[in-house]
Amino acid sequence: TYIARYESGASKPVWKHQFRNRPNLATPVVDGELVYVSMLGLVGEMRLSDGTFLWKYEDLFDVHRVRFARFNPAMVFDSTVVFVEIPRNNTVKPDSIRVRTRDGLILKR
Repeated sequence: TYIARYESGASKPVWKHQFRNRPNLATPVVDGELVYVSMLGLVGEMRLSDGTFLWKYEDLFDVHRVRFARFNPAMVFDSTVVFVEIPRNNTVKPDSIRVRTRDGLILKR
């Protein structure tokens, strides 16, 4: 899985990150100078200008319950961001993580 930032018309990225063994990248969500990313077992907030993670959680995937394998695009609010997994079937309630954006503190998991 790759995440990269390109300037309009450029053939090379401003920055690029490769994540090994992290499939299922959800559509990144840009909010001003920040971008929220999620993929297999990982959610995080990055600086759009240089691709630096301001915070991230990398150990969310639960192989036994198949939790946090795929995410919907993040939902960004004034002071929080919510990551909601895509449920495996209609009978399983999706798990979610609500994170305070200023410091990356998980408020609900």
